[in-house]
Amino acid sequence: MWTEEKQDGLRKPSLALVAATLLVLVLAAFATRLSAQTPVLPASKVTATYFPTGQSAKIKGLIISRNGDDMLIRDDAGATDVVTLTADTRISSPSGLFKMEKKARDVSHLLPGLIVEIKGSGGDRGNLIADKISFHSSALRVAEQVAAGTVGLSMRVDANTDSINALKGRTMDSLNAIKGRAADSLSEITARARDSLAKINVRFDDIDKYDVRDSATVTFSTGSAVLTKDDKAALDAIAASAVNQVGYLVEVTGYTDATGGEAMNLHLSDRRAAAVVDYFVREKNLPIRRMLNPTGFGPADPVAGNDTAAGRAMNRRALVKVLVNRAEKK
Repeated sequence: MWTEEKQDGLRKPSLALVAATLLVLVLAAFATRLSAQTPVLPASKVTATYFPTGQSAKIKGLIISRNGDDMLIRDDAGATDVVTLTADTRISSPSGLFKMEKKARDVSHLLPGLIVEIKGSGGDRGNLIADKISFHSSALRVAEQVAAGTVGLSMRVDANTDSINALKGRTMDSLNAIKGRAADSLSEITARARDSLAKINVRFDDIDKYDVRDSATVTFSTGSAVLTKDDKAALDAIAASAVNQVGYLVEVTGYTDATGGEAMNLHLSDRRAAAVVDYFVREKNLPIRRMLNPTGFGPADPVAGNDTAAGRAMNRRALVKVLVNRAEKK
């Protein structure tokens, strides 16, 4: 059967006090991690940064949109920075047990909603020419989920906030045993944690939308990620359409039918998206930096029923969209 892819004298502390103290430490670690991942982004400040030509600079912020080789970044100060990608831009994420190593990343991972650190120098338009870009894997996962529409972010923030409130309620008796500095610290920590969670929702408010200027679908044989002659013809047409759009980006998503295991299908759908991107870059000379995070979604979002051979054939596909940033004057 075919599948998609085969001390003595000392008074001991009470249990409640120990538990409450541990809770303080956990919340402290939680708040610290969120603070490290979430830049302060004042919503009321919308000034633009000018980078003098040739002057080195380093910024940290949130990608709010991409337009061709340019990205708009809302930085820690709340200003908007224009960052330009080049073929020499090096992109990486911290990796390894102590995060001391660097894992090379592809420019297509630079999604709106991703928190990044950028080093570079001023360009001739007051922009920042990016030499190095880094981001954390956890931040990428959030950006991918938001981009894919698989996370209701405000709902997740509400759920996390509710969880903190519930935790506080269940352990209130223990928390009352903490006196002085410990109690003050707990109050400060929980406030910072809630504030950081709220910022997660705020930071996505300014992400620009994109217009779909063209699209195409290519299909695959069972268990395959190989493009046919007809597939390539369809991709040739959409590549020609893309290069005529100012500041275009190409989004590629891969899918499978519902047969086979979930892990196998996710892997296969990734391969299908990657096959399309590889064709665009190698055969049609489209810059890889114009590819917007090719992703596989397994059997999600079927376009036809999986109970017939014809329906399954339609679901074994890759969807290609040519996107252009919708400029919104504020």
